[in-house]
Amino acid sequence: MAPEVPAGEAYAQPPPGWPYGDPPTPTPSPAEEPPRRVSRRFWYLFGTGLIVLGFVLMLVFIGIAVTSGLRVFSGAVDVRVPGQSQVDLPPDETRMVWARPGDTRSCTTTDTDGTDLPLDPSGSVSVSINGDEWVGVGTFPTGNGHVVLACDGGPGVIRIAHTFGGWGFVGSILGAVLAPMVLGFAGAGVLTVTGVRHARSRS
Repeated sequence: MAPEVPAGEAYAQPPPGWPYGDPPTPTPSPAEEPPRRVSRRFWYLFGTGLIVLGFVLMLVFIGIAVTSGLRVFSGAVDVRVPGQSQVDLPPDETRMVWARPGDTRSCTTTDTDGTDLPLDPSGSVSVSINGDEWVGVGTFPTGNGHVVLACDGGPGVIRIAHTFGGWGFVGSILGAVLAPMVLGFAGAGVLTVTGVRHARSRS
């Protein structure tokens, strides 16, 4: 049996199970842990991924531009001129009049309701597929779809087909040029910075 201690005096050491012993050592909270750094491997993969993405987008935009050129003459209608001819087209759309290179004839377009369909000059637009070259004369709205085409000049052929160019085509060309440049430079920058830091950490 432990010796009795006079009242008012403390134990020299707390007995086993003493409830007021030294408190346990606190464990650090998650907030106190140092933040984890992103690994170098992630930055190398990220930079390489940006470069690859740039080239993939370039191929996609080139494919869009080529496809828009190939679909120009899908469903095209050839009309012999001079004279007046009626062409049935989808209503409320836009079509383009195409002629052979050097053909300088003029044409007018109306629909069967008598609505004037103004022919807007398209500028220097040309498409050549397998050596078959056509030059865009102008674009016009199709109105009710029953278009009356009247052209002057010597004997020849006028083609009514889809439009070519415009902001969609220009956007695809710009995308094919800018995507690899922007993403390629960004990826190269990430790889360069990561490589420099890696070299400094090893020295």
